[in-house]
Amino acid sequence: ILKEGLQKYIYPPETTEDVETENAFPPIEVTLEVQENVLFFEDPMVARWDAEGKHWQTDGISNVSYKSEERLITFSLETLGPVTLIQDAHINMPFQSWELTPLDVNKVLLTVTTVFTKIQIQIKENLCMLASIKLSNKKHFSILEGKWMTPISFICALKEAGLNIFPSEHSHFYVVINYKDPLTEMKAYRQLALLSSAFAFGWSKWNIVCSSKKVIVKV
Repeated sequence: ILKEGLQKYIYPPETTEDVETENAFPPIEVTLEVQENVLFFEDPMVARWDAEGKHWQTDGISNVSYKSEERLITFSLETLGPVTLIQDAHINMPFQSWELTPLDVNKVLLTVTTVFTKIQIQIKENLCMLASIKLSNKKHFSILEGKWMTPISFICALKEAGLNIFPSEHSHFYVVINYKDPLTEMKAYRQLALLSSAFAFGWSKWNIVCSSKKVIVKV
């Protein structure tokens, strides 16, 4: 090491001709501490990077154990390489309810309630800010609170923190949705945005029973 420095070591080695026993290269036990600013609403899954296939996969990983209070996860790896922790991207969907409340001219508060959390987001002009998070009716502090960001940066930051409440174009394959005609939906969004500085809006149970050409919200 002193002469050549740190070197990459493949485990198990590609050549094992001199190895006599099958268990000469047992799985490596790894323990990681999960960052406090990342939320998991279920026990995280461990995935490893497949350099050849260029994707994440979960084989070659065993004995996964997660201690939520200590935020420690332990697992065994058959081969060394980059690993990541994942959870269901749609775990907070569909929403239980949502509310849009005016705060000032061109400034509103969006409250989204899911099975696991209640998230409040302030929106003004073209910026968003995480106002608060509640888990099991208890306040949870996040390093993202109080930071104004552009919508795209805000969405990426929340996703990286485990707070994914943003449906994608493929979400309807994984979550039961209330389909609405895209044009009708867009017109409704624009009308809500136009009036949101003066009126409070919220979800309505009647929206699911009306046709795809209509949108019903509570005012």
